[in-house]
Amino acid sequence: MFGAAEVIGRIRQRPVHGPGRRLLNWFRARLRKGVGKSQQAFFVTINGHRYKRVVFGDSVQAAEVAGALEACRDRVGLPELVLLQESEVWVRFVEGRKVDPGLASDWEALNDFFAALYAGDSRLVDLAETALHSRLLIDLVFLRDSGVFDDARYHKLCDRAEQLRPEQIRLGYDYVDPVLKNFVMNEQGLFAIDIESLHNGVALGSGIAKSGLHWLNDDRQRFLERLAQQPGVPELARQQAYVDLCFVAGWTKRKLLTGKWSRVRPDRFDRFCRGDA
Repeated sequence: MFGAAEVIGRIRQRPVHGPGRRLLNWFRARLRKGVGKSQQAFFVTINGHRYKRVVFGDSVQAAEVAGALEACRDRVGLPELVLLQESEVWVRFVEGRKVDPGLASDWEALNDFFAALYAGDSRLVDLAETALHSRLLIDLVFLRDSGVFDDARYHKLCDRAEQLRPEQIRLGYDYVDPVLKNFVMNEQGLFAIDIESLHNGVALGSGIAKSGLHWLNDDRQRFLERLAQQPGVPELARQQAYVDLCFVAGWTKRKLLTGKWSRVRPDRFDRFCRGDA
């Protein structure tokens, strides 16, 4: 048994990102005048047990993330919430190996994850009741004005946005940054470990749209077809292409403004201009 002083003496903390990543973030924020992040994340060890500590910009963000964790944890693999304190969220660290979508079992686990998430609480609302379409149009204007694409492409994308625009859209919980490093696999299954990426009130399919920028490529259609057949998953086919366009436009704007210029690729909009999406 240890007293409080002994336990406190056994607390160790280090930033989630190493010195190289932190230096790169400084370079983007200072030299490229990029938009910075107020959020900070740390790995903490207390008496041999590991935790992740995330400090958000305000207590509202922290409460939203903690609420999403509690709401979704029974359906999908998520870290256990340990503490919500003002603008901080602490979760238990989840051990596991990297996820490889090239393995059939991992690919299916990723599909099952999104299916379980989308089968949870969601609501179908009129698109006009949301800010999604106006935000999309604002993003397209910004990207044109920033030189990402010219007037001709801008008008094509605006026309396509109107063609894809659904009357209604389904909102709910989504994992909006599903890059592979934000998952681990262990004997209990797949876990989504980037708690900051679990959002509520999001257009369902946003996580799929982000996956398409990374690991979900040639087999995207097969992934969507399997997802649609999963129990409880609402019909998303009518909104997925629209959500894709909204996401790519917003994502490109954020990469431009955060100084991540190498990730700004105008060709990501080609399929929308061709009418493939």
